[in-house]
Amino acid sequence: MTGPPVLTRLVGAVLEVTLNRPGRLNAVDGAMLDALSDAWSRSREDDVRAVVLTGAGKGFCAGGDIIASADVPVAPLLRRHNANLLAMAELAKPVISAVNGTAAGSGISLACAADICLASDRARFVPAFLQHGYVPDVGATYFLPRRIGEQRTMVWLSTGRRLSAPEAHQWGLVAEVVEHLRLMERAWELATTFADLPPKAVAMTKGLLAASWRSSLAEQLDREVAAQEGVSGAPETLAARSAAREAIRAR
Repeated sequence: MTGPPVLTRLVGAVLEVTLNRPGRLNAVDGAMLDALSDAWSRSREDDVRAVVLTGAGKGFCAGGDIIASADVPVAPLLRRHNANLLAMAELAKPVISAVNGTAAGSGISLACAADICLASDRARFVPAFLQHGYVPDVGATYFLPRRIGEQRTMVWLSTGRRLSAPEAHQWGLVAEVVEHLRLMERAWELATTFADLPPKAVAMTKGLLAASWRSSLAEQLDREVAAQEGVSGAPETLAARSAAREAIRAR
């Protein structure tokens, strides 16, 4: 390992979070879980409006470190993983995962917990759960059916097929495939776009999309009304509306 297990840097209003165990393809151990918890706490601060998550070296995340956790009880360790995943997924800011290489096992869950998943053309997705005698965990059974469908998820998990980035895009697992050297540029471009938008409206939009999975149409319509009322008087919303009116008048 070179340096701390997770690196963070803030540029403007975008926080970059980098998994930093390249010698282990950024496999997650206890120290990384602690550092990730700190990173998500940092992400909740007001000066952060968007987050980019990526991996150091040739891999994004190889999932849990099965060597480091060989003698560790399963349930407590998984609860620590899950707490980190929830902290990430429940951020009121957009999170973009930039999958720069292999994502395996719960590394796929981590990538899919982001609001937008970008993949390098060198990325590979390997659901190495059943092949190692494990059940899918850390949200895999939640995120994968929503991204690619229940039947395709079952087949993919049972075969353990190595999925290329273009195949992942075709299936709907990732939003875009980007030439490897442009991956971080594209991730920062998207993150900056989100960071420049009115933050309260972005947060409420993220919340509405998450709630839609468990809502009836009538419930979702009511949520939209409540959210619209919630943002209507926000200073950034009033400023955005004023700018839009000026742009229309200038045409």
